[in-house]
Amino acid sequence: MGAMIFFFLDVFHGQMKNQENIAPIDQYVIDFVRSLRMKKGLTQEGIGNIIGISRSFVRDVESINSGSKYNIRHINALADYFSMSPRDFLPEKALPVNGEKES
Repeated sequence: MGAMIFFFLDVFHGQMKNQENIAPIDQYVIDFVRSLRMKKGLTQEGIGNIIGISRSFVRDVESINSGSKYNIRHINALADYFSMSPRDFLPEKALPVNGEKES
């Protein structure tokens, strides 16, 4: 029983660590791409095909338990596919760094 508790705590700590790796700007992009994907009726595999990655990577990006995120090349490929600007994938104003508000 004690080993099981330590296993759970290790897994939980790992998940929290992964979530901490996602900065607000990364989460904004992830949410934007997920929303765009759903609006366009695309699957995770469809997004993966557009940007040249696997469906499992897109699944990981959209999961709160993973530290995976899109990079600028992914954003550029999606912008090109949807005839958008890469700027459209970013917020209008800068977001706080590491989730902290500026003083």
